Amino acid sequence: MIQIVNANNLTKISGIISNPINSKVYICYYNIITFDQIIVDSAQLDINGKFSMTFVWPNYNHMVFIHESINVNLYINPKDNIELEFDADNFNKSIKCYGIGGAVNNYLVQKLLIFNKNYPTSIYKLNEKDFIQFIDSTENEKLIHLNNFFSKLKKNKKLVKFLKYEEAEIIYSTVNAKYTYPSLYSYMNGLKSPVLLSSNYYNFLNHILVQNIKAFNAYSYLEFIENYFKTEVQKMFLLDSTQNIVELQERFLENNFSGCIKDYLYSKWIYNLLTRKNDLQNASIVFSKFKNSSKNKSLIELLTMTFINTSRMAIGEIAPNFTYYDINGKLTSLSDFKGKLIYLDIWASWCGPCIKEIPYTKKLQEKLKNRNIEFLFISVDRDPNKWKTFVNKELLQGTHLLSSHDYSINIEKLYNVKSFPRYFIIGADGKILDNIAKRPSQEVILDLERYLKD
Repeated sequence: MIQIVNANNLTKISGIISNPINSKVYICYYNIITFDQIIVDSAQLDINGKFSMTFVWPNYNHMVFIHESINVNLYINPKDNIELEFDADNFNKSIKCYGIGGAVNNYLVQKLLIFNKNYPTSIYKLNEKDFIQFIDSTENEKLIHLNNFFSKLKKNKKLVKFLKYEEAEIIYSTVNAKYTYPSLYSYMNGLKSPVLLSSNYYNFLNHILVQNIKAFNAYSYLEFIENYFKTEVQKMFLLDSTQNIVELQERFLENNFSGCIKDYLYSKWIYNLLTRKNDLQNASIVFSKFKNSSKNKSLIELLTMTFINTSRMAIGEIAPNFTYYDINGKLTSLSDFKGKLIYLDIWASWCGPCIKEIPYTKKLQEKLKNRNIEFLFISVDRDPNKWKTFVNKELLQGTHLLSSHDYSINIEKLYNVKSFPRYFIIGADGKILDNIAKRPSQEVILDLERYLKD
């Protein structure tokens, strides 16, 4: 967890933007437990598009520079002095980084342009042999690119630290892709049974460290160990479903992880119990044990606040009111629909699982037309035009709103939502009836019919 505490570690990010979209720039990072955006500093562009931000940064880590819809992933060391230069109308071909820390960030920009941030989802439709060939060749290309980019630069301590970090990022990205392939292959190909793998498929795990403190800052490592924890426990549970799943998870954590990695996994587990499952009972049990064993006060404080927010969205509580613009530019509030049953869908046009629900949503709306129910959709899209185009192209019915981009009032914060799509059922009296409602594809119609009769 990043804490900005050392006033001696002043870091500066400045630069110039040609054809700026607006007059604001930000520098932020994302909390590794919640993925909440934490703004560290901001600046106004002058009439020439120049900006400058100076702030305290205690340790090497990722940050994100934001100018409206343009995000630049940066790797920042304390006392770096980085200059950015780009044309907002032609970002990919114009972005350049200079100064102390410039070389590392030029590498990251190039890497993103060459390889993209994530693997294309289509690779998970490939058979095992083709998938492994693609993943291994991509890893090899990334490592060659890394070595070639820095081959002529003098290796000081900061650069050596970054190279170790980046190598871990690349390797664990491959490991995580291979580890999640079986489940994603079944999902992408619409299979109900697990894919049959070769007997030596998981041998790649023999060549890496699962408990690797040196890779802790690498996002791909954190993603891998979280997937590893959940999947290995699920495998054990399937062998003996009489076991208590919470006790099984706790035992696996205690036996396989320690230190900050164990704290991270405990925190993610508790956080997901609260924000994805609204399981206050089991979260309370696990959190009580975590508080007694961990010395990480910032994690304990974060989880305490999450408990408060989850309790606020419990069944029977009044659903928080909100006011956002609809697709026609009209301000619309939740309270406008009081007296109706509300099926609330929080989604995004870039969200694959959200898009998969569209045909089922249309069928659901048709079955319940002329009933006392409002289908209310709130998108978290950043680009209003892309959102409007998608809604109109797909001929989506119901009431469509766009969440505010102001974190203090956006729907994710207001409704404690951390994954999409997310559904709620709200009664005619404004009270929450279901805070993890089924998707349209999951026979939610049975629940809606029951509430309509009550």
